[in-house]
Amino acid sequence: MKKVTDVRLSYLDFFNRGTLLRPPKIETSIAPVTASNGDTLAPVQAAVWRSEDGGEAILLLVNITDSTANAALTLYPDEYGVSCEKTMNVKLEPKSVTVIKWTK
Repeated sequence: MKKVTDVRLSYLDFFNRGTLLRPPKIETSIAPVTASNGDTLAPVQAAVWRSEDGGEAILLLVNITDSTANAALTLYPDEYGVSCEKTMNVKLEPKSVTVIKWTK
């Protein structure tokens, strides 16, 4: 939980004044997770935020499982307005938060 709080504080300007964009498409071999209320969740969650001035964007990735997740991402750089690849492979540690920051 501390890591999530640290990320939130570090990127507060993105969350308060930025724009939430379409998240990447995520493919992973880890099975979906069933929440306590019965909802089914993807094992890797993602969000993309663009800065208020449009010069930067951040990709937030969260592995909500107890297993290491290898994920293949399909990104939308034209929508994000920054320089990034259209595909990316990432390895996420169990119960981890990862932030990737891009600029124009």
